Amino acid sequence: MLALFRACSLTFACCAAQASTVKDADTLVNQFFDASGAPGLAVSVGYEGRLIWSKGYGFADLEQQVAVVPAFTLFRIGSVVKPMTALALVTLVEQGKIDLDADVRRYVPSFPSKSHVITSRQLVSHLGGIRHYLGEEAYLRERYSSVGEALKIFQADPLIATPGAAWNYSSYGFNLLSAAIEHAADKSFVDYMATAVFAPLGMTRTFPDHLEAILPGRGRY
Repeated sequence: MLALFRACSLTFACCAAQASTVKDADTLVNQFFDASGAPGLAVSVGYEGRLIWSKGYGFADLEQQVAVVPAFTLFRIGSVVKPMTALALVTLVEQGKIDLDADVRRYVPSFPSKSHVITSRQLVSHLGGIRHYLGEEAYLRERYSSVGEALKIFQADPLIATPGAAWNYSSYGFNLLSAAIEHAADKSFVDYMATAVFAPLGMTRTFPDHLEAILPGRGRY
């Protein structure tokens, strides 16, 4: 009985400590959420392979007052796709389909020749000398039928630095890298991401953000 009492006491103490930690975390997240001005936020915490806390804050759709549900709401990941793209690149390097130090034009011959050779290694490291968005380009509404077509936005522009000489954050550099991945994989970028990255990692709720598709749980702009 004494051993059982001690075990119950320890369990109660652990539960109390966990409840206190969750309360503190909830307070911190609420403070951040209020200060951020974001319409919605989801927080999930895992430990040793287990989900130990998950909570949604605010709305996935302000107009319809649809609450954020961490297990259901689809958020746009934006530039978080860059490290995922890097992983896709590495799989092709391992297969011998991409040479990191070869001229990227080996894989994207339609890309204009520049003053210096640009490599995939430089592009994935933001060292390719390719510019980033200018003005309101991040909010363009034009629809492009392919990654290659989207390169037209910046492909005629001069390099902003000698490749390898300076770090300059560039989403367009990753667009060019995506075109190289398509050529090397012999399939569309989104299809290769699905088979080479998302499926092996069990990322069953990660999709391309095609506006015409029905994606249950997608948060509104």
